[in-house]
Amino acid sequence: MLLFIKSNSITKLLVNSLKSSHILSQKRTVYKPSLLLRKIFEKSRINNVKRQLWTSRLIIRHNQTLSWDIKTNLANNVILYKYESGKYMFVHIFGLCNIVAWLYLFCYWYKDLYRNLRTISFKQFLEDNYPILSVFLLTTFSGPLFYGLAWFFTSRMVKCIILHKGGKYISFITNHLLKSRNTITVPIEKVYAIQSRTDKRGVYTSIKIEPYKMYFLIDKRGRISVF
Repeated sequence: MLLFIKSNSITKLLVNSLKSSHILSQKRTVYKPSLLLRKIFEKSRINNVKRQLWTSRLIIRHNQTLSWDIKTNLANNVILYKYESGKYMFVHIFGLCNIVAWLYLFCYWYKDLYRNLRTISFKQFLEDNYPILSVFLLTTFSGPLFYGLAWFFTSRMVKCIILHKGGKYISFITNHLLKSRNTITVPIEKVYAIQSRTDKRGVYTSIKIEPYKMYFLIDKRGRISVF
């Protein structure tokens, strides 16, 4: 009888241990896929966000292309954008005044340097006057460099955009000082905007015109014609 009871208790222990091990194995097998699904869902959320951003960008691009495609088969030339301001002419005037001021300093330093160069050797002249020579070189290149930057800035500012008859070509009239070089005419597919005009960041909208390097700027305060 005792042997039977002991054998029953042993079998119960074995059965309980098997059940517990089975439950643990089930928990383990359930826990691992849950982690895996969690990781997959997290990745899918990130991918969904990226996909939403990508689709929103596509929609914006599509709307921009649609805005260009509306009524492009025109019977006459149409002014799409216009902004005329005299401040760009003041930039040229300020650049020219800057050149005159730096040239005056150049002549002032040149007289003193030439007077000293006649009395001593060139090597001794370099050793004694290297601070003056550095200022001399600065005055030599500062004026033309500043005016070159002012010229380039004004030549990239667009004051008028004209869509030609038929809607296949578009002209950009810039604030270039030379009238013979202030008009750029390209096919309409060679032009694209870097940002939206309705974007509140900044005062200017940058556009790319192929095959020109760098960008052109459009002032957001200009008047845009809707046709």
